Order: sequence, then structure tokens, then C-alpha cells
Amino acid sequence: ALRINGVYTLPFKRNQLVSGWQLSGILSRSTGLPLLLTTGFDRELVGPSSTANERPNLAPGFTAQSIQVGAVNEWYNPAAFVLQPAGTMGNLGRDVIRGPGVFNADLSLLKDTRITKISEQFVVQFRAEFFNFLNHENFGTPNLTLFTTAGPNAAAGQITTSNAGTIPRQIQFALKINF
Repeated sequence: ALRINGVYTLPFKRNQLVSGWQLSGILSRSTGLPLLLTTGFDRELVGPSSTANERPNLAPGFTAQSIQVGAVNEWYNPAAFVLQPAGTMGNLGRDVIRGPGVFNADLSLLKDTRITKISEQFVVQFRAEFFNFLNHENFGTPNLTLFTTAGPNAAAGQITTSNAGTIPRQIQFALKINF
């Protein structure tokens, strides 16, 4: 994960209108979590006692590096997997793909204006804050179940949700008086 934040005081000093401005921001970036692909049902026990966490076999011609596509409608290639023989766990390793990463950028602009006619300590602060100001969508976890008891899962590899922490762009303004 990478997090960068900073505050920059703008160098304008001519008069009260252009002086006192600050720009600040927070940039966050993290890679996706490792994901475990499963067959979706136990090859030995089909029913209420199934564990549904068996791993499939990697299809011939595919490698662990070649299965991740990275598109929303196909995060990984479901054709790269075949059902393992009954009673085995499959030869696919754990956590061979990663889920979508998370990116967010927040920005803030504020201006402090000292009103000396009232008091030396009287300051009015205007603030504009932009959360997710690039309006970047962060996606949820893809469907990790490769098969159903009836055959291949048509939704395998598809992302149908947003990351729970994703908010659309939000803008808020504030006026604060310090005295």
C-alpha cells in the first residue's frame, strides 16, 4: 500500500484576496488481495455437507501467470481451469490471482483570512474539500466459483459489485471562524 499526503501553502502575498491559500491532498493506492479460486462444490459429497472449497486443475497450455485478464467482465479466464478428478484437491495453487486494487485521491483547498478590524486573533477560514475527486471506481471481488453441479459457472470471473469503501465524488464547503 502507498499513501502520500502533503500540504502546500500557495506563495501569493499581494493582498488579502490572494494570500492565505493552502492546497492539500491525500493519494492512496494498494494492490488487490490474493484470491482463492474454487470448484464451488465437493466432488465426493454433493449436498448440505459439501465443503465447496476444492481447487480445480489448471487446464493444459495455461500457466498461473497467464490466467489473469484484468477486465471487469472477465477478471480471470475461466477457460483456464478444468474440474479435478473426484476425491482430489486439484493442482491449482493457492492465491494465484489478485483481486482489483484500490485507488483514491482527495483534495482540499482552504483560505485563511485574518480580520484585524475585529481582533488580531479573528480568522475566517473557507474550505473546499473534494473526496475521490477523480471519481475513480474501485471494483469488488470477482466471482470465484468456477463450476456448479450442472457444469461451468457462467458468472465465473465477472465483477458485479463495487468495493464497499468506494464513494462517488463528494464535494463539501465549510466556513469556520476562529477567535
